[in-house]
Formats: sequence, C-alpha cells, structure tokens
Amino acid sequence: MGIPGERDYSDCRDLVWDISKECTTWALRQRVASLYCLPAEKIEIAKYFPERFEWLPISSWTQQISKRKRRKKQESLQSAPYHLRDGDIIGVKNLLLDDTKDFSTVRDDIGKEKQRQLALEKKKRY
Repeated sequence: MGIPGERDYSDCRDLVWDISKECTTWALRQRVASLYCLPAEKIEIAKYFPERFEWLPISSWTQQISKRKRRKKQESLQSAPYHLRDGDIIGVKNLLLDDTKDFSTVRDDIGKEKQRQLALEKKKRY
C-alpha cells in the first residue's frame, strides 16, 4: 500500500487469489480492495517490473476478438501486457488519501539512473 504524501510503500502483504474462476482486472481490484477494506473504485493498482524499475497500472482493457463482429472480451491478466504470475509485486494506491497515479519510488529513480549509466558505459566501449 502506498504511503500518502511519500514515494514509498508500507511492508508487503501476501495476497492469495484464486484465479481459477476469474483472472480479470476487476476481479483483482475487488480482491485487493477487500484485503485493505476499501471500496474497489477507490484504489489504483499497478504491477511492478523490478528488472526495469517500472510500474504498469492495471486498468480495465479489452481486446477485439473479430473485426467483423466488433465484439470485445476482457482478457486475462495472465496474458500480455501484464503476464501476472505468482510472486509478482502489485502496488496499491488508496485514492481516498492519495490521488497521485505515480507508483514510482525513489529506489526506482536510482535504479533507472544506474541502468542509464550502465547503458552509456556500454555504448562508449563499443
């Protein structure tokens, strides 16, 4: 859970979620909201990619099935772009206390800067 007014998070909490019934954005949002005793519409969630020091907001999205029928269906969070798996880190923002949608932390900024420096050093070598 994001700490309001800071670019940091409280300690991690494990979430057990049965995806056999439904693995959609709304189902995850409802499960996370119930964990923190908050209304589902008053939270924002994002998946963390630690290797890139980036957060990808998890929002409702649909993918077109057929160009002819123009039907759409909600895709599973286990497929692109989220590829949700066991052990993933999900950031949570309580919109009642913090309305910023930026999930990044100071550690993320430092990690990205180190990655940029390494990339520059590699370029200079070659």
